[in-house]
Amino acid sequence: MKASDLFFLAALLSLPIQLNKFFWPQFSFVFGIPQDLLAPAVYLSDVLIVFYVLVFISEFIFKKGSKDKLASFYKRQKIFILTAFAFNFYLFVNALFVSDKPLLSLWFSSKVFEFSLFSAFAQFTLSKERIFKMSFMILAISIFWQSSLMLLQFALQKSLGLWFLGERSFSVDTPSIAHVYIFGKQLLRPYGTFPHPNVAAAFFVVSFIILSAWRISKVGKLN
Repeated sequence: MKASDLFFLAALLSLPIQLNKFFWPQFSFVFGIPQDLLAPAVYLSDVLIVFYVLVFISEFIFKKGSKDKLASFYKRQKIFILTAFAFNFYLFVNALFVSDKPLLSLWFSSKVFEFSLFSAFAQFTLSKERIFKMSFMILAISIFWQSSLMLLQFALQKSLGLWFLGERSFSVDTPSIAHVYIFGKQLLRPYGTFPHPNVAAAFFVVSFIILSAWRISKVGKLN
């Protein structure tokens, strides 16, 4: 297994882990109150994705026949590459000449560019059967521990203090926290390690679709 494969699996495993470092420039404050939605943040997943991209590129450059593979990849993924390039170009132009917060917009645009490269190179990495299967295993593990964490949060009506996983500190009495009313009682909506329960729900929906598609394809091959 190559170094880039290991970084890819590590990056995939870290996606639901929201361990991060926030930076607080002046534009991230509203009436003197820091707003994390306006603050640039570097996540553990960002670091691992950058390492994956750099290591992948270095391995690709020094590999024999890389030019032929690159030409073949471009031919097969021409629409994806051109669309991603056009979209990223639009975001950077918009950040520089249109946005009223150019630094924040540039940061957001760089994140989109980062994940564009990740998705493009991942097509190579996932073409390896072993990595492909391990990716689904990692996704299933992520669903399991996130589900367990959210069930405990709902049962205890507070966070568990797992800051090293990126879990935020909150309880049912925390101001502006998401709630749900069941039989007239106000209860905390569990966050997992995500910034909002809706983000956690999106993670589960997308993950279940991917795992279900993989399971259906396996059953189809057996039949």
